[in-house]
Amino acid sequence: MDETPGEVLRGENPIITAVFNADFVDQANEKLLPNVTAARVRDLRSDLPEASFDYIVGTAILCHNLHEQNLRALHRLLKPGGQILFFEANHWNPEVFVKYVISAVGRWAG
Repeated sequence: MDETPGEVLRGENPIITAVFNADFVDQANEKLLPNVTAARVRDLRSDLPEASFDYIVGTAILCHNLHEQNLRALHRLLKPGGQILFFEANHWNPEVFVKYVISAVGRWAG
């Protein structure tokens, strides 16, 4: 079964994707996924309304030097009782470690 995110949620919960690259916003919106909106974000601290999200799901939020600012900005976006889920690289994983330490391997592996 190939349901879109909007179909899985039966149209009851809108999904907003915060996208930092304008090209990806256009690509996402061209797919016309039901109940899914891509929003161009330049600054997490001001581009989205405060306390407007029940859930925030992110990738690679904590693995760079702006993690503290990002966490503060994301916390501001959560409604009371909201939750955050991050997917981060596990640098203890030998494959991830090699890709990180040897940049040529990382580029080759994608």
